[in-house]
Amino acid sequence: MKIALQMTNQKDTGPALTTLTSDLELLKQPESNTLERLTKYNLKTIGQTVCAFLNGEGGRILVGVSDTGQVVGVPQAEEAVESVQKEIFSRVQPPATCMVSLVAFQNQKVLLLEIAPGADGPYTYSHTIYVREGESTRKATPKNVIELVGQLESVPRWEARPYLGCELSDLDQAELERTAEDANRRRYANLPQEHERMLDALYLVRGRFNECRGGALCQRSRPVSAADAGAGGALCGREQR
Repeated sequence: MKIALQMTNQKDTGPALTTLTSDLELLKQPESNTLERLTKYNLKTIGQTVCAFLNGEGGRILVGVSDTGQVVGVPQAEEAVESVQKEIFSRVQPPATCMVSLVAFQNQKVLLLEIAPGADGPYTYSHTIYVREGESTRKATPKNVIELVGQLESVPRWEARPYLGCELSDLDQAELERTAEDANRRRYANLPQEHERMLDALYLVRGRFNECRGGALCQRSRPVSAADAGAGGALCGREQR
C-alpha cells in the first residue's frame, strides 16, 4: 500500500510496508535525471530533490540506499514518513502531490518517494527553485527560470482553455449562481444579474458564447465546485458524449 501525500497537514497513521519487484529494480538502475538515491535521511536534501523533480520530468527518490545500491535503511522509518510530509507541505510551493512508501529491502526499511512532473511551476523549496541536471540537483539559474516560466505559459491551465460552440443552456445554472456569489464576495461588486452579461464581465465568454473559458468541463458528467476551480472554472455541466 502506497500513501499519497497531497501536502496537507493531516496526520498519516500506519504506513504499510511493501516490497515490489519494480521497487527492487530501482536498486540496480543508475542514478539519472529521474532517479536519486540518498544514503542518509536528510529532510533538506529530500525537499530540494522533490522540488527539482517537480520542475522536471518527475522521478523517484530512494532514501536509505547508497549511490551504489547498498541498502542501509532509515531509522524510525514510520516517523520519517510523517516528517517528510510536513517538510514538503510547509516548504514546497505551489502545493504538489507525491507518493511516499515504506519499502522492505534486505530486512531494512527504506523510503520511496515518487513525484510526478508538476503542472503549476516553477516550484520552490524554502523559496528557492531547484532543477535536475543529470544525476544532480542544483539551484536554478536565471536561464532555467526563464525556461520553466516559458513552459508554463505554453500550456494554458484547463480553466483558461476555450471551448468553442458552448451555449448558455450547456452551463450548470446553479453553478452560475454560486460563481456570481463567489465573485461578488471575493473581488467584484454589483455584477450584472443576467448570466451572459455576468460571464462577459468576468472575461469568461467571448462572442455571445462562441467561446467559453473553462469550457473543457462542458464534457464532464459531473461539475466540480467553483471553490475547486476558481470563479467560472466549473460552470459547465453538460453530460459527457
